[in-house]
Amino acid sequence: MRSHVQMEALVVRAADALRPALVAPLVDVDGVVDIDCLQRATTTISWLMQTRRGPASAVYITWDTRGHCRYVGSVHRPKARAAVPSRMREHLRQAERRAAWYGVTVLPVRVELGDEVARECEGRAARRLGPIDGTYHPIPSVDRTLSEIIALGQQATLR
Repeated sequence: MRSHVQMEALVVRAADALRPALVAPLVDVDGVVDIDCLQRATTTISWLMQTRRGPASAVYITWDTRGHCRYVGSVHRPKARAAVPSRMREHLRQAERRAAWYGVTVLPVRVELGDEVARECEGRAARRLGPIDGTYHPIPSVDRTLSEIIALGQQATLR
């Protein structure tokens, strides 16, 4: 069983990889991940399923009761009020996931960055965390940093 501190270190590691894309209170003006905000980003799946609002774009990480990373996914639904709970409902149709998944960390990604960046963030988080469930994740770029990918996407939008 992992301690709370070990699990928190894994969450920080994942968030650090996504820093340029994360929504502001998770990252301060100096680009440092805010540990207090990050702690509030982790909750039980049952509590998450009761929420009616949330980020429209996010990377989510599921955990079992022993603190092991079970799954890393992303969602980008700009018009949704509760994109992560909606996506989680889709996952929980599978009995084995309902039985194994206990907690979830939601890392909001800036919605204006689009689906490609959300998927890139998923790939980077999955590479850092090595989830037990789910083997298909986007392969993160090795040629560009996340900041470069974001900048290229913003330049393309301006054209």
